[in-house]
Amino acid sequence: MHKFFSLSLIFALINCCTAADSSSDPLAQAKQLYYSGIAGNSADLTKSADLFDKLGQSSHDPSIDAYRGSLLLIEAGETLAIWKKSDLSKRGLTLLDDSVTNNPNNLEIRFVRAATTLHLPIFFRRHNQSCEDFRFIAPKAADAVAQHQLDPRLAAGALFMYAKNCATDKILPAQDAMRQAANVAPDSPAGQAANTELATHHPVAR
Repeated sequence: MHKFFSLSLIFALINCCTAADSSSDPLAQAKQLYYSGIAGNSADLTKSADLFDKLGQSSHDPSIDAYRGSLLLIEAGETLAIWKKSDLSKRGLTLLDDSVTNNPNNLEIRFVRAATTLHLPIFFRRHNQSCEDFRFIAPKAADAVAQHQLDPRLAAGALFMYAKNCATDKILPAQDAMRQAANVAPDSPAGQAANTELATHHPVAR
């Protein structure tokens, strides 16, 4: 499979949307299919793209365009046609950027952009922006979970990725971010990975 960036590790840490989440909610179903597709099920990724496109015509949920933008970038990573790769990338980045611009305080939208663009090739010059998004999310994630504004599994994934890639002591020390990731969703892949990091590198501080 040809990709010029990889999301599998990032989204494997989240495992955000389960079948139970999506039983009666088309948006939750689209997200479940999206994360399943990221984890390697290409058929679910195609179903997710189709469902998000349909939802984009009938729903005003602000997260829809962010996921659609991410899916376009994933498609760009799969195609070998240079002209198509460029067009899909531009469209995807525009949807992601517009989603954040129009909803700057939406942590889920910020996360989708940050996780999607963190490992884009260097010529996209997106790493710093991705870290800015993670740095925006990290100090707010635990409170957002407590207020039922952010899925705890997604929060744990964001905190873990922040700690591994973008942490700064002025915002939230990496060790504290790992501890929060382990606390907000201890049974999630990201929470378990954070616990492993803490046990390996900070056994006393836990």
